[in-house]
Amino acid sequence: MIIRFTKKVQDKFKWKQLKPIAESNLSNEWYVNQFTANRHKYYLATHAESLFSVIFRGVGIKTDGEFMDRMIEAWKNQVTNEGLETVVNNLLVPLTKEILITSTLNRRILGSMSDMIKMTEFILADGDNTEDSSPFALSEFLNKTPFSYIGMDRPKDRIAKYS
Repeated sequence: MIIRFTKKVQDKFKWKQLKPIAESNLSNEWYVNQFTANRHKYYLATHAESLFSVIFRGVGIKTDGEFMDRMIEAWKNQVTNEGLETVVNNLLVPLTKEILITSTLNRRILGSMSDMIKMTEFILADGDNTEDSSPFALSEFLNKTPFSYIGMDRPKDRIAKYS
């Protein structure tokens, strides 16, 4: 598994000059960005090939190990909720045996993630205390939204091919 962190996330964990790794197989890559909405810190972790994404709060995350645990747990919960439990065994479990951390490369994925962050900020600005504004519900919303990067497919449908 290759996890590509934006500059903002690299600064959070005080990583200096991560060596870039060339893209090889997008199904093995995740992109991670950080954003703040309503004074809360959130992370957005996006599967590079499908754009399947999870949002989770950044509160209490101080180390990269805590971050990885929270990201993988959020991803498992989101996939399971979508009824795609086999994706965890077929995609996530084999990839977590070796994890490489590097910097981002693909601007098209980052652009899609920026769109996701803007949508999320808009929803959170509208009402922070509703069920629709939980990180879980926001992730569910993003995964049902079509994106041009994946040919106007929905990330939920795209990740299902790994089941």
